[in-house]
Amino acid sequence: MKMDRGGERDGRQNDAPGEDFTDDAFLGGRLQALQPRKGFRAGLDTVFLAAAIAAGEGARVLELGAGAGIAALCLALRTGASVMGIEREPWLANLACENARRNGLAERVAFACADALNYRTDRPFDVVMANPPYNDARHGTPTPIAKKRGSVLHEGGGIAAWVKAAHENLKPGGAAYFIYRADRGEDLLRALATDFAQVLWLPLMPREGEQPRRVIIRARMAPAAPLRRVEGFVLHGQITKYTPQAEAILRHGAALDLETGQTGSAIT
Repeated sequence: MKMDRGGERDGRQNDAPGEDFTDDAFLGGRLQALQPRKGFRAGLDTVFLAAAIAAGEGARVLELGAGAGIAALCLALRTGASVMGIEREPWLANLACENARRNGLAERVAFACADALNYRTDRPFDVVMANPPYNDARHGTPTPIAKKRGSVLHEGGGIAAWVKAAHENLKPGGAAYFIYRADRGEDLLRALATDFAQVLWLPLMPREGEQPRRVIIRARMAPAAPLRRVEGFVLHGQITKYTPQAEAILRHGAALDLETGQTGSAIT
């Protein structure tokens, strides 16, 4: 399996597009998307972030750091939201646009080539979502591919810069969603403390009783409230590859209710 910033891929690999890209199926084949053969590839983290977004019909969603567009497209398949993805690499932004077209979602999902951390709009969004890089210069050395794309090591202010970009593109009362390394989740909480409130924390545990490796955090621009930690979501069974709840999200496009840690209806 390829890895997605530490998460497992959900998708079948098809090498037909050529030596630079693979053509992968997500959500049980409901989404077919091209992505780079090397470097960061969409997987479990991507799909779970999209599943966690609460966005109603007509909601406007911004994704910071869209890559090949797979999180935005997974969200659009499940909801009636319109999604704008920001990706700083022109070739990836073009690839994301192609993925939107080939899945019939180009009317509701668009991508722009820009630096996500410096992107600002005069039409704030209802929701901002991001799968930020997990490491910074204190914790490792980038690979050549990662250094070129800037998608492993935090640049220009670390996680605080991602939080600032989310805040400055949100409507009052809007919500920001992040998926992040659980062992650095406190760094994200500190960054959120200045401008956000009503923070909800849902850990993703590999197996029952194990320490979480990822956490999904939702924060609102709303009156202050205590941090709420929801009981963890278990990904893998002791015998089965995935729990039925995780399978519902990965294979059937079910929503993940952050308030309860339970899955909702699947895509029909």
